[in-house]
Parts: sequence; C-alpha cells; structure tokens
Amino acid sequence: MTAYGFRLFVLSAYVGRSRKQLPFDDLSAGGRDSTAADEIARHLRTLQDKLLFGAAVYQNSPDDLDLPEDVTKKYPYVRVKTVARDGERVMVRVEYGREGDYEVLLSSDGSQDIQLKGKATARTFRIWFIAPETGSDGFVVSETLGRTYAAQVLVHWLRVLNQRESVSFNEAGDREEDPFVRWHLVEAFDGHRVDDILNDSKDHSITLRRRSSDSGANRHRGELKLTQQGVPVSRVDDLKGIIRQWWEDRNAKSLDKTRAAARDLGTLIGASDATDKLEFNDGEITFLEKNKTQTISPNTIERLFVYPLGERSPSDKELLATALETLGPIAEDLKIEINTDA
Repeated sequence: MTAYGFRLFVLSAYVGRSRKQLPFDDLSAGGRDSTAADEIARHLRTLQDKLLFGAAVYQNSPDDLDLPEDVTKKYPYVRVKTVARDGERVMVRVEYGREGDYEVLLSSDGSQDIQLKGKATARTFRIWFIAPETGSDGFVVSETLGRTYAAQVLVHWLRVLNQRESVSFNEAGDREEDPFVRWHLVEAFDGHRVDDILNDSKDHSITLRRRSSDSGANRHRGELKLTQQGVPVSRVDDLKGIIRQWWEDRNAKSLDKTRAAARDLGTLIGASDATDKLEFNDGEITFLEKNKTQTISPNTIERLFVYPLGERSPSDKELLATALETLGPIAEDLKIEINTDA
C-alpha cells in the first residue's frame, strides 16, 4: 500500500534574477502590488484546471518555448484542481502526472484532454502555502505519496510563468525583462526530527560498503560491506553531526559525498583502519520508524525529512495539524513567526 506523509519547505521571494529578497507583506519591488499570500492565491486561481506540461524553463529568446515534441513528452504534467484561501494560508490540490503521460492526456495538437486508456490516473497532492505574520520567509507543506510530492514542480512553474510574463523582445530580438517575483523553495532541516530518531540508538545500524566497477563501468553493489548494529550513546552527538554534514553537502558530487560518509562513519564505529585498508567508499544509516525500516545515505538524505503518516489517507485537518505541530519548532529555530493553530 502507498505510504502517506509530508515534507516541509522554506519559501522565499526575490526580485527577478537578483539576490534582493522581498518581504512577504510587500511584493511591489517584484512588480506585484500585493502580499505573498494574495499573489500566490491569485496566480494559482488563474492556473486552475489548466494543463502545465513540457519544460518549465525561462524564456531568454523568442524561440525558447518552441521545443520539439519528443522533448516535451519527457516531462510530467501538472494541473491545479482547487485553491482555497484561509488568512495567510493557501491550500491547493494539484494533479501531478507521470513522465510519458503526454500522449494519453493531449490530443495531437496539444489543445484538449482525451480519455486515459491503459494507464493509471494521475495522483492528486495537497499543498499548503503558509505566509509569516512578519518577515521575508514562509513555509510550504507538501503531501507525499510514497516518495512523490508536487510542491517543488508547482513552485518552479509559478517562478517560470512569472518570468515569462515579464519578458518582451524588441525588433532585433533582444530580451527586455521587467522585475518579477522569483519564488525560491528549500527543504527545511529539522534537527528535532534527527534527535527523535536517534533517541533509541539500539534500533539503528551503520553499514559501510565498498562499491566497485568492472571494465564495462558496471557497478557492483554490496561487493563488500561491514555492518554494526546500534550506536554507542556516547557517539550519538557525533552521528547527528554526520547527518547534518550530509545535509549541508547534499548538492556536492556523489563520489566525494560517499567517500566522506564511509570515512566519517568508520571513525564513529571505531573501524577507521578497516575503512582505509578495505577501501570502503560508501556508508548508510538504517533506522526503524513506525514499524518501517528506512535507510539514508549521503545521496538520499532528503528522505529523512519525509514525515510518515501511515497507510491511511489523512483528512485535510489531520494532515495540516500534524504538519503545523512539526513546523512549530522549526519556525522557532529559524525565527519565522507563523500561526500554528490548525
């Protein structure tokens, strides 16, 4: 069965391509005479029931949007189904299709929907945009089904559409770009979740792996591995530091991250000599949560911040209440004032 859950993101707004951040209560410098909550609700309502498909890219030249059909088909589609405003919160339901659904969703000229045949229908995800009471950062709560969620692709579309609306081209084909609101979404690091997971260290295991490739560049997983069950209580803080470092390095090159993970975890469990001699070049942490075994590594650290809710679809109120309860301490750490009443 599908596991339900949610992810949490910090939402910011900037003026066009600059680093000038916009306060959520005044987006005028970005060409919008409104607050962030007003603008998000307005924009989403204009997109309601419209199909967003193809590559969500900035328009830098007149023909940037004229992509070949085979390129367009590679991208999943998004459709805003419902939008509801409640004070500084905007809730939206988004239909998120899979890659390759293009042909069964569009007629040959891309102008209308056609009936799905032989494929599962797209899944619908709930997303909440939460503006702060004051300040320049808000939050986004994004429902997850398995590992899939829709917040990042939706916010990316909002950003790209704002840019396209601000662009014009003169007779020579030169681009002229007015200020626009550039939304920026970053997943929130939750130190409290790390603390909760590591409270019972005996339920965790640390694994060092050596991965190798043959002459055909085929990777062999688990050719050699070393596993230790449990983490010494005296080293839990060190393990927290390793997890935090994985988070900070999540955009670094994969090979550098995994080698560092093997080295750090090897030192943690007192196997640094073996790590060097046996040339371990990857490491992972496994833990049990709500009777489900989860494994994280430097390349999958984001999975740690998928908050599981079980195999039953929660109601809107249940999902939002749980997310706000989780979000409260994060907002306090980041000094972002929000209303956490469900």
